[in-house]
Amino acid sequence: MIFLSKNISVGRKKLDWARFQTQNESPEKAFEAFCNHLFKRWCYKNYPDQIAFFNVTEGSGGDGGVESYAKLNSGEFLGLQAKWFRAPITNHQIAQIRNSLITAQKVRPTLKQYFVCVPRKISDVTAKTKKNGLQQQSERTRWDSFEKEIEKTFPQISLMLWSDDRLSEELLQPGSEGISKYWFEKEEISINSLKSRFERSKNGWLKERYISSLHGAGRISEYVDTQLGDPVKRLTEKEKLVKFKCNLEDGHNFISIFLRAYSNRKSIKRKKIVIYLQQNY
Repeated sequence: MIFLSKNISVGRKKLDWARFQTQNESPEKAFEAFCNHLFKRWCYKNYPDQIAFFNVTEGSGGDGGVESYAKLNSGEFLGLQAKWFRAPITNHQIAQIRNSLITAQKVRPTLKQYFVCVPRKISDVTAKTKKNGLQQQSERTRWDSFEKEIEKTFPQISLMLWSDDRLSEELLQPGSEGISKYWFEKEEISINSLKSRFERSKNGWLKERYISSLHGAGRISEYVDTQLGDPVKRLTEKEKLVKFKCNLEDGHNFISIFLRAYSNRKSIKRKKIVIYLQQNY
């Protein structure tokens, strides 16, 4: 059986992934955690008193085709897979989802429902054609074909797609306010908060990717320091302002000398002015 959430726009707020707070994790890991939060709430709401336990898998040791799963008292499983696919889903990415589902079914043969989360709206059928004149396959067409394949191969599994519309719908459900606030509300940025976040990221997902000896401060780093009021940058800007102030005072003095010296004269030659200023200042 295949279940695909329909596009319902009434009362729904479009998700703005530019505002997605990754909480010092990679976007992929953060999206997995976000989907796990929504999935857990959905499971306990739709299967009240039927959940034996809910578990989030540990990816470093192999996730068994799911990011998280719920086991029902009946012995059946509900599984979720999250894919951080921001661009249109390709056949290669469909293959990734297929492999995850197959793995999930092998690990948990009583798998009942399989949820796939993607942070985008699936594009509909297109009228574009290829160079050979055949109609270009759309993202929706690829997904529909995949659905039919899974329905034939695993008739006991309900495949459910949670794309932008469905994720947004779940965030609007009672009890999801905290999830929405945690993942999508911006916080005030300061130099201390940025440094704190960087240190936590450096000891987390950046641990194997960041080498302190190779770190270099470029134009972006200098711009950020200036905008956030770094003490060293503030001192540099203060020195520039003091120098500019001195230049203004010098100009003011030159003008005052000029006015005092030539206030009663009708004809002034530029050369004489320069000589006078050089001799008296």
